Amino acid sequence: MYKLEEILVPIDFSNRSIAALEEAGFLAQKTGSKLFAFHAIRRPNAGPGSTAFHNKGLLDHKLSELNKKYQNITYGIREFKNLDHNIQIEPGISKENITRMIHDEKIDLIISATHGAEGIEMVLGSRTQKLIHELKGPILVIPDGSKIRTVKKIALAIDFSSKFKMAAVEPILEMARILGAKLYIFEVQEYNHSRQKEQEKFKDKLCELGCDDIQVVFDTQVDRHVEDGIRKFIKTFDIDMLGLIPLHRNPLIDIFHDSLSEKMAGTAKIPILTLAENYENRKL
Repeated sequence: MYKLEEILVPIDFSNRSIAALEEAGFLAQKTGSKLFAFHAIRRPNAGPGSTAFHNKGLLDHKLSELNKKYQNITYGIREFKNLDHNIQIEPGISKENITRMIHDEKIDLIISATHGAEGIEMVLGSRTQKLIHELKGPILVIPDGSKIRTVKKIALAIDFSSKFKMAAVEPILEMARILGAKLYIFEVQEYNHSRQKEQEKFKDKLCELGCDDIQVVFDTQVDRHVEDGIRKFIKTFDIDMLGLIPLHRNPLIDIFHDSLSEKMAGTAKIPILTLAENYENRKL
């Protein structure tokens, strides 16, 4: 069973990434998780004779400066008192650096702001969307002004005809348990047809996972367009967080496909938890 123990937060020191860091601190404090912040120093356009990133003294000074900046920021965040946390800073921008850290530290959840500071290439903004597409693990995207701590209703948009693993759903079940939130599991259909068999089977699997303490409601949203149907469901039920499972199948018949997850993560006004179809628990 999925358990939240290690959280990774990419930051670029913009206000929105610090806000995401603060929300991650709240979640880490609530669960007793360890929090890792990650920052990549933007590699400057080095001109002829430049010693950028080649002069160890200059690099060490920059690392010390950024570490001090991080400590000053977290010192002022209430949730970081007595919290197990640190920051990893690396020169250059590399998805491989983050992927390695995820596996080395057995990261259970990435929490990221939607966009980074203007002009700074980082794993935020469009890079968040690339991570959603490429990494096999849950990623929680925090739009400007949204909060994890106020979440009371979580919705999971699901395609009952797909063959995803239940392990993919476990992170959002755990999120509902941690936050004491009501969980709506719904499907967008072009024409309303019964999914009673599939819902009963899903309920049985939830029981096997020991989810009796989570209030779960099944529903259907009728709409010709999946994205419109999801947005209508969010508005109708006043949903605070949305879960999506990108499914890798024939793009002509995909319902919840990568591009939809990326688009929702980039435009939604509530936190979006994207779940990996073939998620593998790194604790196992």
